[in-house]
Amino acid sequence: MKRKILLGVVVSILSFGIVGCQSSVKDNNKEVKEAYENLLNKEKKYEYVKEVLSDGLYTEEYRHIPNRMYRLDAYNKDNKLESRDIGNEKEFTSLFKDENGEWIGYKEEYADSVIKENEKRNSTSVIDSACRKNISSIIDNDYVSKEKVDGLIVYSDDKNNFVYVDPNTNMISKVKFSEKNKDNIIEYEFKTSDNIDKKDLSINASNKENIDLSKIKIEDRGKQEGMEGTSVG
Repeated sequence: MKRKILLGVVVSILSFGIVGCQSSVKDNNKEVKEAYENLLNKEKKYEYVKEVLSDGLYTEEYRHIPNRMYRLDAYNKDNKLESRDIGNEKEFTSLFKDENGEWIGYKEEYADSVIKENEKRNSTSVIDSACRKNISSIIDNDYVSKEKVDGLIVYSDDKNNFVYVDPNTNMISKVKFSEKNKDNIIEYEFKTSDNIDKKDLSINASNKENIDLSKIKIEDRGKQEGMEGTSVG
């Protein structure tokens, strides 16, 4: 009789442990989906998106959606600035290094044929696009662990993807993929704000190398012609 009672206790403990684990995963899944929906549903005025590729290259994009303005910086794996594009639906300026590593630049007005397309593109949230295109595929996974790291709640799924949630906003602030996706992306980082510093959208905005981009000679190429113009940003 004693042996049966002990066996029953062990079975009960094991059963409780399994149910408890499943409940925890269920809660994690619910919290991740909620943070994802909160990020999508957030009214975005100013946003920042960092996109990291598998070879270590990454871009940082700053976008002011109401004014349809953007700044896009590209860095190499050593955190060296390689290029900067800035503009709106009507014009853009591009700075980059030539074959000798010297900084050069030019500015152009878009062709009339692409301005309307740019208006739509530049008023679209980059965060929402990234979520629907790449992050949505992992949101329904089972998130088996949850921990707090550097003030963020980090969830990891059974495929070793990581979702970081800011507890202050209850929105996703970072995602790390276990393997590169079809766009060669392994990581995203997001920030949103209702306010913007105009300096963030200027050619002279700060950069990790503290390069003074104001001294670069910029060629004025005038207005693009016909359908040959391509949008940037």
